[in-house]
Amino acid sequence: MPSSPNSASGNSAAQALRILKALVAAPSEAYALMREPGALAACALAYLAALPVSALFSGQMSQAQGFMAQPTSYLFRLGVEAGWGTVINSVWFAFLTLLATAAPLHPAILLGVCVALPASLAALAFIAGPGLAAGASCGLAAGWLLLSPRTKRFELKTPLCLLLAVLALSPLAEAAGALASSSDAAVIAVQVLFGFWILYLTARGLKTIYATSAPKALLLTILPMLGMYVALFSLYKAGLMSQAAMEVLSGF
Repeated sequence: MPSSPNSASGNSAAQALRILKALVAAPSEAYALMREPGALAACALAYLAALPVSALFSGQMSQAQGFMAQPTSYLFRLGVEAGWGTVINSVWFAFLTLLATAAPLHPAILLGVCVALPASLAALAFIAGPGLAAGASCGLAAGWLLLSPRTKRFELKTPLCLLLAVLALSPLAEAAGALASSSDAAVIAVQVLFGFWILYLTARGLKTIYATSAPKALLLTILPMLGMYVALFSLYKAGLMSQAAMEVLSGF
């Protein structure tokens, strides 16, 4: 007898909880769980469930410290994180797949490719304007995912599960930062510590998924983020994204 939609969603929710719990307590176990059937649906469910919670705290730390130019409503933050946030994170994932296909190359060549990509986008933003840089960033990312025959033969499911699961943990930092909002130093400390923790979880996960060295895994974690932030600020400078939306996404 086929399972009902309710039982299927219940199984996905239970699997999502197992993955998130393992990611916090035993990352190696979490990376193994991400290879199991149904893991992608479970991680996507965890990401969607985290969006309303993240929007509850997103921007609260900055507003409490007077960093944001204007206050934002809960529905606005939810819309920004669900819409623009998903676009920006998709750019990060696309850049990851682009760079990861070069992972087997000699480290010096890989470093050159990794540095050249965000650097060329930054130069394009400076020389040709942020609009063209934003279009190039998003176009390159989308084109690579949709058209490249190499990505069709490349491991995509497990790193996507990793990205979604890591993003689902973001409300933990935002909630802790909101509780510490009475102190500028405490907020900064929370953000820095959480940033290093996420960096560690992601780099360790990519090292396991792609069976690569720790330095290469760190490059595959950091450099797509640079490309993502080039895309983010280019979209803002091009007038496609409001300042309030940019502040919600960037945390400043």
